[in-house]
Amino acid sequence: MQQGTTCNCDSPQQDTESSPGWFMLNLGLLLGLGVSVLYWIGYHTELIGVVGGLLGLGGVLAWVAFLFNIVREERKIELQLWFDGILSKKWMVLPFLVMALVLAGGGSMFGSVRIDARREVTDRFVEIRDTQSGNPRVLRAEVLPARSMRTFPFFAGWSGRKYEVRVVKLPVLEVKATQYHRETIVSPDGFLRRNIVLIRPTTELSQTARKAETQFDLTIKIGENGPETLANFRGESVWIGCDYKVAIPTILRERWRLLLAAQNPPVPEARMLPWLSPRALGERRTLAPGDRIKISLGHPGEKPYIETNAIVEECGRPDCFPQEVILHAQ
Repeated sequence: MQQGTTCNCDSPQQDTESSPGWFMLNLGLLLGLGVSVLYWIGYHTELIGVVGGLLGLGGVLAWVAFLFNIVREERKIELQLWFDGILSKKWMVLPFLVMALVLAGGGSMFGSVRIDARREVTDRFVEIRDTQSGNPRVLRAEVLPARSMRTFPFFAGWSGRKYEVRVVKLPVLEVKATQYHRETIVSPDGFLRRNIVLIRPTTELSQTARKAETQFDLTIKIGENGPETLANFRGESVWIGCDYKVAIPTILRERWRLLLAAQNPPVPEARMLPWLSPRALGERRTLAPGDRIKISLGHPGEKPYIETNAIVEECGRPDCFPQEVILHAQ
């Protein structure tokens, strides 16, 4: 009798939906997503420390860490095996790719502004305003501590978006938030690299304007733009290109004191008080090198008492801020 032979025809079939190759691909996608998100948070915000604490199961997630510590090791291993199995699935590639596209698209719509105040010796109040909307509004308003850096993320859109950064006693600076870009402003130097003109009357002209019984008006005309008039001029200094809240630089005030003391006879320091309370004209104007400014002073409706011209000079450095134009009596 012929003895039959048995054949074990059961051979292991490779699971095309679960394999080491898919595991490595999914793990790589997950690692890339995590690193990219953390990099974006660290580059455009100040929350990387908070997020790092949460990932380490600290802070509000300390309770989660506590529960994991009291769970049996077997349960932890089961959870790890389950997660390992999920990463080994072919279909997990799709949700990871969708997440990557969503995060890349969302992240690309934002930029940021970093204010580096490490050279500042005093705290300053900072406002950031959206100027492109129909109704300009304050988006951030807070104290900027001295010796610090602050990063503010803002919506940039596809083509970028302009914002105004206002730091107390400094000229307003317009910045543009663009995709994935962080604009860094060093305070105070970054705010002083603008072409700003300060009109300063002589002490004699200041006294004349202050004691005049009839009102004086100061008028400026920048290039081909229409004239702007400052009514009831009383001998103050006048900013052109920034608002009246901008502080007179300390070095310029000291120069004025020395100038008055050097005259013969010396002029009392009190005569410079009108210069220390500046007013402003053309606050929203951006002055370009070579712009011609026509300045006139006189009584309303009469021929100007003083007429003079000034040419805007290239600045670009904090040490040339502001360009001083002295208004002499004629």
